[in-house]
Amino acid sequence: MDETVAPPIVSAAERAHRAKRFSEDVKLAATFFDATAILAIGTAFSVPRMCSPTTAGLSRSRPSSDI
Repeated sequence: MDETVAPPIVSAAERAHRAKRFSEDVKLAATFFDATAILAIGTAFSVPRMCSPTTAGLSRSRPSSDI
């Protein structure tokens, strides 16, 4: 009852197509991670600048002229 099934013979063109498809998947994943890293770095620099009181004009370090 032990029947061994031979793996299907894959042509050279099919192997090349699979390799290209795998390569494109790897490139797509790498592009995704690159974009995510750029977003994280950009956010790390831009959010503190937007949220700081000195850039919003709310700094109290200068003396007020109306006191």
